[in-house]
This record gives sequence, C-alpha cells and structure tokens, in this order.
Amino acid sequence: MSNTSALPRSRNRVLATFLNLKAAQKFMAGVLVLLALMTTITVLALVQLGAANQRAFDLRDNNLKPIADLGIVGVQFQEARRLIFTHGITAPEGKPAVDAKIAENDRLIDQAWQHYTSTDMTGREAARDDFNAQLTQWRQARDTVVIPVSRANDITKFKESLLSIAQTSTKALEDLTQLRDIELKAAQQSMDKGNNSYKQSRMLIITLLVCAIVLGLLFAWLLGRLVSRPLGQAVVVLQKLAQGKLNARMLQSTKDETGQIAQAVNTVGEHFGAAIRDIESSANELSRASGELSSTAQVMSASASRS
Repeated sequence: MSNTSALPRSRNRVLATFLNLKAAQKFMAGVLVLLALMTTITVLALVQLGAANQRAFDLRDNNLKPIADLGIVGVQFQEARRLIFTHGITAPEGKPAVDAKIAENDRLIDQAWQHYTSTDMTGREAARDDFNAQLTQWRQARDTVVIPVSRANDITKFKESLLSIAQTSTKALEDLTQLRDIELKAAQQSMDKGNNSYKQSRMLIITLLVCAIVLGLLFAWLLGRLVSRPLGQAVVVLQKLAQGKLNARMLQSTKDETGQIAQAVNTVGEHFGAAIRDIESSANELSRASGELSSTAQVMSASASRS
C-alpha cells in the first residue's frame, strides 16, 4: 500500500519540479528529451544496419560460399567423368597428358569439397558421408579397373568398366543435388529471417519517429499553454483592478517566470487596494472634519446673532 501511494507522490514531485523550472529550462528539458529520442533512433538504426551487414556476411559465408563450392565439386566431377571417356579414346602416347588432367581434376574436387565441409554440416551429415563414400568408391574403381583397361586399349572391356561405375557416379551426383537443395533452403531461410528483421526494425524506427514528433508537438503545446495561460490571467486581473475590483488576484502555483508575474500582479493589486483604502480613509476624515467645521461655524453665527 505504501509503495502504491509513493508512486503518485513521486510523479507529483517530478511534475512540480518541471513546472517550477524557468521557461528556458523547460525548453532545454524538452530539447534534451527530443535529442535523447533522436539519439536512440540513430543508435538503433546504426545497430540494425550493423546487424544487416553481419547477416549479409553470414549469408555469404554460411550459404553462398557453400553453394559455390558445391557447384565447383559438381562441375569438376562431371569433368572427371568426361576425362575418363577421353582417356579411353586417346592414343597411348596422349594418355599421360590425360592422366595429369585427371590428377589436377581430383585436386580441384578435393579442394572445393574441403572448403565446403569446413562449414556447418548440421543436417547435412548423411548426404556428406554418402558422397564421400561414393566418391572414394568411384575413384577406386576408376584407378583399379577403368584406367588399366583404357591403357590396354581394350574398347569392349572399357565400355563395360564405364557401365560398372555409372551407378556410383549417379549416386554421387544425387548426393550433391541433395546437398545443394539443403543449402538453397538454408539460404532462403536466412534471407527470410533478414527480411523479417528488416521489417521489424523499420516499424520500430517509424514508431519512434512518430513518438518523437508527437512528443515534440505536445511539448510545444504544453510550453505555450504554460506561458500564455498565466499571461491571460494577468490581463484579466489587471482589467478587474482597473474596474475597481480590488480583491482580484492571480493564482500562483509555480515558481517560474509566470509564477513571478502572478506574484507581481498580486502585489500590485494589494498595494493598489491599500492606496485606495488610504484615500477613502483620508476622504472620510476630511468629510468629518468639514462637517465639524460647518457645525462650529453655525454655532458661532448663532452666538453672534444673539449678541
């Protein structure tokens, strides 16, 4: 109960303190409040801008780069399949050059795959492990079956060996497609999250701007009322005093300039009333003295007539 009653008293003290401030101090207080709001809006905008920038970097590092790495792995794996066919139809003296291209292709695949797997693999473990297994199995069959048959220039067995690894390469490509779909979905979710965050931040900033405008207009109205209302009361009181209503007074509720005006007007009214009362008192005394002189003159006139 004491805490509940203490809150209104605290608010009343704050309001009384504000009302007792000088006009310049009231204006400065309002400006400071508006500056605080504008500073808050600016800081919030900068924070949200930094967050948006960070989300852009996260989208690049966590989604776009992995998608690009998967694209490189897919393209190079298709190139690896083509190089096997090229190896089979190349003359014996040209096969070492194709072998070098195959080795370079393997290096590019491993490099891109390592970059990809160094990112967050949550939800991607099964497809990742299966692609690793299919790639290892495909390379092993290539190096131990297909390439030796190609070097032996046995076209019939070479075609059979290609068919034997076709299923493995197809499964590896399916794993890459699955991983790409996962990354695209994650990228879309990140974009949707960023868009929602942008909309919320925009709404918050607009709300704060509207509040700042409304508060500024309200403060301007309040400050104008605090100044014009006492001045209007002062005019009314002075007019009543001019009409002879000596008991007219202003209500003095603050200690600012308007309160000082009210005190000055009330003081003028008191002094003016006191002066009028003194004049009336002097006039009454003069009237009484005049009456006494008239009576004395009449008595003296009557005495002179009898004598």
